[in-house]
Amino acid sequence: MALKEPAENRNANAARETESKREPFRLDERDPGASWNEVARQIWLAGLGVMVTTGEEGSRLFRLLVDRGRQAEPELSESWSRVREEVLQRVRSLGRQTRTAASPAEAESEETLRQRLEHLGIPTREEIANLSRKMDDLATRIEQMLHHEEGHG
Repeated sequence: MALKEPAENRNANAARETESKREPFRLDERDPGASWNEVARQIWLAGLGVMVTTGEEGSRLFRLLVDRGRQAEPELSESWSRVREEVLQRVRSLGRQTRTAASPAEAESEETLRQRLEHLGIPTREEIANLSRKMDDLATRIEQMLHHEEGHG
């Protein structure tokens, strides 16, 4: 059983055949006014033809691209997932390497800074915290002694 060509395709093909049999447009040098009117009309008709053809062909092309995208999606999705996972693994690895490399450098920098501060006589946070605790203890003892003297005084 032979398939019939859709009417839409038959009409489009007939229009193309008729257009191809037409003579190309030429300016009539004897009547410049008529020629410019005809040129303007031809330009107008060409513009309409572009619109119609773009609409028809654009829709057909869009459907074709969607179909091809559906066909390629499973393979490309799998490839994309592999690439994405590989990139994430590399980023994580670089992060670990950076932290590992930075740790000795940080420790060395902190030790160097501690030594320089000590050399200049500047106390560290730990030393300041110890001194603050001792001062709090001393203040508490002084208050106790004052209360004790008031009670015996």
